[in-house]
Amino acid sequence: MAGRRMTGPRPSGGQRIETIQVLRGLAALLVVWVHATNVVQYRPDMGAYGEWLSLPGVNDLGAIGVDVFFVISGFAMGSAVMADPQRGAARFLAERFVRIVPLFWLLSVAAGLVLWAIGSPIEWMAVVNTLTMLPIVFQETYEHPVLAVGWTLAFEWMFYCMLAACLLVARRHALAACCLAALASAAIAFRGEQLLPLDNLMFNALFAEFAAGLLLAWIFRSGWLTRSGVTGPVLLIGALAGVGWAVWNGIGDVAKSELMFVGTTDRARLIWWGLPAMAFTAGALAMGERWLDRRGGRGPGWRFARLIGDSSYSLYLVHWPLTMAAEKWLPATSLHGEWTIAILTVVSLALGLATYRFLEQPLLSLSRRAVFGPVWPRAAAVPA
Repeated sequence: MAGRRMTGPRPSGGQRIETIQVLRGLAALLVVWVHATNVVQYRPDMGAYGEWLSLPGVNDLGAIGVDVFFVISGFAMGSAVMADPQRGAARFLAERFVRIVPLFWLLSVAAGLVLWAIGSPIEWMAVVNTLTMLPIVFQETYEHPVLAVGWTLAFEWMFYCMLAACLLVARRHALAACCLAALASAAIAFRGEQLLPLDNLMFNALFAEFAAGLLLAWIFRSGWLTRSGVTGPVLLIGALAGVGWAVWNGIGDVAKSELMFVGTTDRARLIWWGLPAMAFTAGALAMGERWLDRRGGRGPGWRFARLIGDSSYSLYLVHWPLTMAAEKWLPATSLHGEWTIAILTVVSLALGLATYRFLEQPLLSLSRRAVFGPVWPRAAAVPA
């Protein structure tokens, strides 16, 4: 459509893969849902909720959206490198910095103001981890960034650096080299012992999720994923079965991000949530390519789902200070807890859409002009 903003990874023909945008939106909403659920659970006066929310594994299940994000990130970066194999390591990192960092830093200031207003202390290591976007551990303790959901960006940046290094030393085979390096990092994490002071930062099981995304990008581009009409349904059924098994058995502390940087829960999270996230993303791509991408995603429902996906980064970042403020300041209510969760999710979505339209897009345009000059090569842009 003429004049339409094109974002997201593209297959070889140049058409963007709409399914990825829909998946991004779904992943962001899952994370919003789990934090909205936490508000109700931490505030009993916010309304009684059904027993199903207290089942082992249910209350934090939405955090699986992060694992879906990691698989999508691997897929998006793999698609970007295949679309522009001449992109160098410096250019790649500069594009990722412009896309991720300015909005994160700006909203971190807003989150810091919210924390100050509600009387929550800000540790100095939280500021360090915000500025560096690296998972720096001090005295065997990981301190979340000021904008706490930014812990996932630490994994993202470690993956970006890994891919940039492969682009630098083996550009023609960068994706294969990065996939092997990520899998090696995950495999070393399973040995169960720490050899170096920063061992758990360099070797973490969750890097297997990025490797799966890279491999999925190659499989998708080759056409293997969509050759059979049963591939998508089988993968989705397998993913749902895996999630159901995790919920039934309980998943303990795997949602506690601070434990993943000290080598405590990354392996369990990969098994309980990572594997279903991989299967779900692959299955959704297989089915979406048939139902959504080839048909252009017609209809207001699909268009709105894509819009949520386009704004998923803003939604992911801004919902956390909103739920923190709600936990502190919302008055007691007689509403059922599920209604409170729904209202917080809808308000978060509205705030995320507004942030995307009035802050993220202008800031991204300004940052790109500042770093790359007045002409931004859209065709060479790394997908968000």
